[in-house]
Order: sequence, then C-alpha cells, then structure tokens
Amino acid sequence: MIIKILKFIFITLGVIFLILIIAVAAFIIVDPFNLRPFFSDFKTIAVNIKNLPKELTPKMADCFTKTLGEKRAKEIAEGASLNLADVLKAKDCLAK
Repeated sequence: MIIKILKFIFITLGVIFLILIIAVAAFIIVDPFNLRPFFSDFKTIAVNIKNLPKELTPKMADCFTKTLGEKRAKEIAEGASLNLADVLKAKDCLAK
C-alpha cells in the first residue's frame, strides 16, 4: 500500500516538474513579456576597462561632481566602487 502511495507521489511530482520545464522553455522561446531587448541593453552599457583613463582631469572631476553629486563623487575618490547607476549617469564624463 505504501509503495503505491509513494509511487503516486513521485509520479505526480515528476509530471509537475516536467510541466514546469516545458512552461519555462515556452516562455524563453515565445518571450511574451518582451525581455530580450532589456537584456541586450546590458551589453551596450559594458565598460571596457582598458579604455578608461588612468587619471582624471579636472574637467572630468567637475563632470563627475555635477553628475553624481559632491557627496558621491567624494566617496568614489576615496575608493568606493562604482555601481551600475553611477556608470550610467557618468559615462559621458569619461569621454571628456
């Protein structure tokens, strides 16, 4: 009797797992929420470290201060790491 119950439970769980895998595959293929353009945007914001300047010019520093705010620019100058929002806001400053 217990073997039949366990067999039923595991078969049911297997079927549920299979349905979930098929559903996830269908969502990836069909992309009903149009997520592909969202993920492709991450490729365009990548920053090549080799192209970054070794030193900041005064013009770049002023741009960072105006763009990120004096407090955040000071934190970064003291060694805080840049987050994604900082990079997006200040990417134009790096070209100056």
